[in-house]
Amino acid sequence: MFGDEREFEAHIRALVTTHITSANPDIYPLKNKKAVDILICKDSPPPELFFIETKYHQVKHGRLGFGGRKGGGFQPEIVLRKPAYFESNLR
Repeated sequence: MFGDEREFEAHIRALVTTHITSANPDIYPLKNKKAVDILICKDSPPPELFFIETKYHQVKHGRLGFGGRKGGGFQPEIVLRKPAYFESNLR
């Protein structure tokens, strides 16, 4: 259905925009990513951030991975260090 994880992420952002942002413009996904795959902002009180990490499985890969190709990066650091904020806010 999707060619890669990027297409899958774009589909999820489109779903949020179509079904959530259209009803409540204060809740919207950011287009760019840095720390996580999808960041959804809620600007109405109380303001909140929702972090969504997507995983797209392809049989030819045989596994789901995270982080850089050498095992480093932001995602592995979150898993290893378990910062309190991400423990309660990362989905």
